[in-house]
Parts: sequence; C-alpha cells; structure tokens
Amino acid sequence: MRLGQRVLNVTRAANTSDLWNLEDDQIEQLLDSFTKLKVAPHGLRYVKRRWDENRGDRHDDFRLSWWYFEIDPACNVIWQIEHYNNGMILGYNSGMSHDEFGGLSTERLDALLDGFDFTNDAEFNQLWKQRTNS
Repeated sequence: MRLGQRVLNVTRAANTSDLWNLEDDQIEQLLDSFTKLKVAPHGLRYVKRRWDENRGDRHDDFRLSWWYFEIDPACNVIWQIEHYNNGMILGYNSGMSHDEFGGLSTERLDALLDGFDFTNDAEFNQLWKQRTNS
C-alpha cells in the first residue's frame, strides 16, 4: 500500500459529505494518528500497552505488566513480549509460541489500536534480548 492510499484510508469518512464537515482539530487528530503509525519499511509496527491487573492465575506474584507486540499491517501478532513489575520478561513468537507461563496471542489486535502506545523496534529488540524464558 502506498503512502497516498494509507492517508486516504485514515481520513476516509463514512459519507463523503462528512469529509467537508470535519473540524480543524478532527483533521489534526486524523493526521496525528497517521503519523503515529510508525510503519517500518517492511510493514511491521511496534505497540505496547500497560496491563493494570494481576494475571489471575498461579503467577499473580508477577504483578502488573507492559505488553509489547510486533504486528503486521493486518494487526496480526508476530512477536509478543510481557514485561512484569517483578522483572520477569516473557517473549513469544512462532518459534516459541507457548510455555508454562503463557503464549503468543492468536487473536489480531483491534485495528484502531485504542489504548496502545507506539514504540519502536529498538525498544522491542532490547527487551527481547532480556527475556527470561529464552
């Protein structure tokens, strides 16, 4: 998908007459969300989300966590990292899709990525190297 097509998809209104009724702040918000996509040349994106609940299983002592995902353009999870407050860092991909602690998400992320922050491959790869379940 070319850049122009991506902009068109981000800014496309449900009804074309709605496009002319957008307020300046709405247009700015749409453009902001587009620039935050941070699409790598190969189409992968890196996102993270804070999980403010305990696991609810026998590993509750891991406490709260940050979840990092490498996703493709369709929001399928390719690689996943769980970074817990107790220092545990778990990583999953197709080569290691599960272990005694959990596993790689089989569900696509919501395409709007509501609640997610964008990160970059450098932060993601640094955590991947530090994982404790390698």
